[in-house]
Amino acid sequence: MGKEYLQACLEKYEAMKKAGLNLDLTRGKPSVNQLDMVQTYMEKAMAMGIVQEDEGIDIRNYGGLSGLPAMRKIVGEMVGVDPEKVMTMGNSSLRVMHSVLSFAMVYGLPGQTPWDHVKEKKWLCPSPGYDRHFNMTEKLGFDLVTVDMTPDGPDMDQVRELAKDPSVKGIWCVPKFSNPDGYVYSEETCRALAEMEAADDFLILWDNAYAVHYLYEDEDLPQIPDILSLCEEAGHPNRVMALASTSKMSFPGSGVSSLAGNLPMLDWFRACFANSSIGPNKFNQMIHVNFFRQVGGVDALMRKHADVIRPKFHLVEKILQEELEEEGLARWNLPKGGYFLSVYLKEGTAKRVYDLCLDAGLQLTQPGATYPYHKDPRDWNLRLSITVPPLEDLQKAMELFCLCVKIAAYEG
Repeated sequence: MGKEYLQACLEKYEAMKKAGLNLDLTRGKPSVNQLDMVQTYMEKAMAMGIVQEDEGIDIRNYGGLSGLPAMRKIVGEMVGVDPEKVMTMGNSSLRVMHSVLSFAMVYGLPGQTPWDHVKEKKWLCPSPGYDRHFNMTEKLGFDLVTVDMTPDGPDMDQVRELAKDPSVKGIWCVPKFSNPDGYVYSEETCRALAEMEAADDFLILWDNAYAVHYLYEDEDLPQIPDILSLCEEAGHPNRVMALASTSKMSFPGSGVSSLAGNLPMLDWFRACFANSSIGPNKFNQMIHVNFFRQVGGVDALMRKHADVIRPKFHLVEKILQEELEEEGLARWNLPKGGYFLSVYLKEGTAKRVYDLCLDAGLQLTQPGATYPYHKDPRDWNLRLSITVPPLEDLQKAMELFCLCVKIAAYEG
């Protein structure tokens, strides 16, 4: 494209700047429509009154450190794990992840040296990945090591080689509809993670945040194997702790998080956790049990969420194809679930696109956020969080985004 095309793009951009847009694609949150839908069923659940007991646990009193059996059963079915291997907890799975890491730092994993006593400790970070994961391990004193992501999960050749180093203590994994690419780990990748050579205190933090967040109903819905069983079969029962939550299913600010592990690991966590808690909010867990009953179960609820989110993914795909695909200015993966769409631009232009969008009233997740230390080595990846805006605003946001991609690509 020549100077005339670039000039036309710049003129259109200036006109959009004058429109006074105020658009936000920064975080993957449910939209108001989703929350209103949830509230309808949540109000019915709350109106059912206080159910005093769940399998002998008085929900009004202290105790029940592992959570309500009925809630554990729902989570177990949701993530494909025996409920006996599940704890249901407070509203934040991030907080549970932080607790796991903190307990390993202070007390040590079962039979292992506390990581606080280890001079050099590293953590593997498949990238692009989830910024809050990376920030957590950085703040806890780990050196972050980037691992390339592939459509089947982390590049296992890299992971296997890096994990031979005993200072490598673990890896972040979002196995289904990964943040931000929406990839689903293959069975081969899952088995390799379970079976590979690594330090005795190597830990997989398996953040299955999008376990049931499908956008479509068909026979090809991607599935992942039970990583707990794979690790146990491989002779590494203490290698994995799996996380999930209802945060994008019910209310994000007041959902139910969960932790799953093989029994030695779960017993270890319970013993550590008992020093800081007498039990979770069982009343909130009982409300959620009633909530899922009111809505007709997890699958019925997720179909309702998908009906709201799916048109947004279709709109974004359509605009990206029309505006950028033919010119070869970007590539992306349209996932079958999750909350994000990851876009790869011409190398060296992501920061410029971000700045152009911000100046015109569109906020994006900062460039580099999907990489350790916020450093994208190719300056080319941007994560789009498209679930919050209504369709009309999302269309404006994507038209502006595509315009900024063109300007950044052609002005060089």
